[in-house]
Amino acid sequence: TARASLARAESEHTRARKELERGRGLAARDAASAAQLDDAVLRERVATAVRRAARAELARAERDLARTEIRAPFAGRVRATQVDVGEFVSRGTVIASVYAVDYAEIRLPVSSRDITALGLPAYYRGEGQGDGPPVVLSAELGGARRTWHGHVVRTEGEIDPRSRMLNVVARIEDPYVLDADPARTPLPMGLFVDARILGREVDGVVVLPRPALRDGDRVLVVGAEDRLSIRDVEVLRIAGDQVVVASGLAAGERVCTSMLDVVIEGMRVRVADPVPAPGPAAAASPVP
Repeated sequence: TARASLARAESEHTRARKELERGRGLAARDAASAAQLDDAVLRERVATAVRRAARAELARAERDLARTEIRAPFAGRVRATQVDVGEFVSRGTVIASVYAVDYAEIRLPVSSRDITALGLPAYYRGEGQGDGPPVVLSAELGGARRTWHGHVVRTEGEIDPRSRMLNVVARIEDPYVLDADPARTPLPMGLFVDARILGREVDGVVVLPRPALRDGDRVLVVGAEDRLSIRDVEVLRIAGDQVVVASGLAAGERVCTSMLDVVIEGMRVRVADPVPAPGPAAAASPVP
């Protein structure tokens, strides 16, 4: 309708302009009166205004038509829709929820002690600080074990009040394999995954069984004459049934792993295995 109105206005304007030119020629030869020339000028001005209004109406109609198609400012997937094609919506109406597919982010709860093992500050932001530790995600998908590779991009700014863990955020680039690489498996949203984060390398550490640790950061060292001494150590991290000690023990020292009811500095113990296995751990029992 707007295009037809503009075409009609263009035609009317062309006719009015030609009539004005013809009227001016007649007036120059005194073949037309001043009133007739004024009428021709008026009709040309009216036709010009109508044409301008028709052009504006067409531009508005084209703009309105373009606005009936909603586009997200990023490449994404629609999670849910609240309206359908042909419905009228007003400003502020929620029509859909969309999530980006250029990368995926996964929140991983990590203890404060493990944050140190990862070599991350408590408040890490990847921008300007280089890529964070590599992360390997794995999950059962399609009857097979799948893996995805990414890296840590930031840590969240608060401790979870329920788990007392700090969440680090790992990023996987192109989770839906938009580059059509057949060797990669898409990572669908909502999938539960296991994450393995590569920590920093530390030299000279000692790995002990979990029972060797006493009172959080102490161990019992079996010294000369099989006597116990209580030693403070620096625990780097605790993983499962193993404790990684960064400092406080020397190579060749023996550590008691037995659960003793009473421990006194300098008490003598009986070593269960006089020739200890490789490593610093040794089982012991008190000497009556």
